[in-house]
Amino acid sequence: MSMANTFWLLFGYLVVESSQHTSIHHLKW
Repeated sequence: MSMANTFWLLFGYLVVESSQHTSIHHLKW
């Protein structure tokens, strides 16, 4: 696996995680 693919996988994972946490926070508030 190339470094570019690894970077995009981590970036996409962070985007999904951040979006999930944001939605959870909105539900709490």
